[in-house]
Amino acid sequence: MNRSLAQTLLGTATLAKPLIPPSRALRQVQLHSIAARSRPAQTKWPSSSQPRHNSSYDYDEATRAPPPSALSRLSGATIVLACIPLVAFALGSWQIKRLRWKVALIDELEEKLQRDTLRLPRKVNPEAIPEFAWRKVYVEGEFDHSKEILLGPRTKDNVLGYFLITPLRREGGETILVNRGFVPREKMDQSTRPESLTAGLFRMVGMLRTQDRKNMFTPPNSPERGQWNFADIDAMAHYCGASPVLVDDIFEGHAGESAAQLQRGIPVGRSATIELRNMHATYAVTWYALSAITAVMLVRLLRRAPARGKTFANTKLPQ
Repeated sequence: MNRSLAQTLLGTATLAKPLIPPSRALRQVQLHSIAARSRPAQTKWPSSSQPRHNSSYDYDEATRAPPPSALSRLSGATIVLACIPLVAFALGSWQIKRLRWKVALIDELEEKLQRDTLRLPRKVNPEAIPEFAWRKVYVEGEFDHSKEILLGPRTKDNVLGYFLITPLRREGGETILVNRGFVPREKMDQSTRPESLTAGLFRMVGMLRTQDRKNMFTPPNSPERGQWNFADIDAMAHYCGASPVLVDDIFEGHAGESAAQLQRGIPVGRSATIELRNMHATYAVTWYALSAITAVMLVRLLRRAPARGKTFANTKLPQ
């Protein structure tokens, strides 16, 4: 009886848990708290009784990029559109400057044509030609038809042809170049225009010329092949053995005389007036109009951009 009671007491003592000190218990609570925070959260799936949203809609909304701002959507177009009015206005102002320059040039040339005719000196200084360019000059001498140049092709009154440039040997003076005028393409060969082969002393009143600028679309000259596309005075003078002086013959007849001379192959010279192409006023109006139109478009675009951004920002997504 005593032995069984002792065994029972001993087993009870073995199964009983010892008391935990308070410090150790606090330590265990802290460890459990840290483990709970570090454990990944488990996904809680909704039960069949709870309402479920459309999974595809939720995914699209979650992965959709944020809406771009109005500034980012319009920055490229706005910058380009803002540059156009400024550039167009600058080009219009530049055309106004060109217009003033062209008007002043025309007035200067017309004033030169009103001056008295000069007798061309026996020896001409090429550096002084620009100062006396487009002045009427008197020259005389004999043509050297063996070295004539056909410059072109050109058109005159819807007729295709060439300008006939012939060296003029002056007695006691330098040989110069004379642009005798226009001949039709059918009269290119000398045998088809015997009346143009003037012999003996020739007197004329012409217009002193200066070097023209070559157009970027004009092909280069080919003297060895007899092709002259633009009036390169220095090259033509070297080819003909003359001084770099070019004088345009002046034709003062009427249209009937001009047509008769062309049929006979006689060159028709230039008019006594200077006709310069002056389109700068038209160009200026065009550029200014473009500047105004694009400026209005820019203002309308800038006014509409904030309204679009505000409307998009106030839109509520479905829940």
